[in-house]
Amino acid sequence: MRKNVLLAILLLLSVAGFTQVSESDKAIELDLVNKNNSGIGLSSKDVENSIVSSTYIVAGSDVRMVYLQQSYKGIPVYNQLHVLAFRNGQLVSTAGSRVSAVENKVNSNGTPATDAMSAVKTALGDVNAATNELIVPVNILDEGRRFEFGSLGVSTENIFSELIWFPAEDGRSARLAWQVFVAPQNSSAYWLIRVDAMTNTVISKENLTLSCNWGPEETQ
Repeated sequence: MRKNVLLAILLLLSVAGFTQVSESDKAIELDLVNKNNSGIGLSSKDVENSIVSSTYIVAGSDVRMVYLQQSYKGIPVYNQLHVLAFRNGQLVSTAGSRVSAVENKVNSNGTPATDAMSAVKTALGDVNAATNELIVPVNILDEGRRFEFGSLGVSTENIFSELIWFPAEDGRSARLAWQVFVAPQNSSAYWLIRVDAMTNTVISKENLTLSCNWGPEETQ
């Protein structure tokens, strides 16, 4: 029997985001990162261009985990994340990477020429899920960088559009893009579609589902 398996962890990281972190907790964790920046391999400027996506204490231990997302001009850089572990204020583990000198690789000053609504329209057209409904956000998050649209009558899940820097050419460039999540009713796919925020053209798309064999095919 064949089943579509949603890549839940990728969806969590790329679309839904981490649990919201309070401003006070962000300041505390960034101070902790700054004090250990040499061990992490980050400069003070690198730390400034970072977002604390999540932080928590590992259950039954004194280890604090910090997820540090690379950013530029307050906009996250897609898939560039450091996972850090601290004990008693000291770094004990680090993993992850970031795009070096991203400020020299971007194609914009961080202000999109295309709005989130237009990007959603373009993304829906790309997956043959054009809507007859008015594309209007039902929720605006992350200081206007992320928009929720509901299903718009064409998606099995709420549609999201998030402003990101999307690394391209093996990290030699980073394009300002709207990353749109949609699960079209006319297919079993869960799509992440990146629409260039300057040209309103699709530059990348990713299917978050896998078709897996969990046993022999059922016969009719």
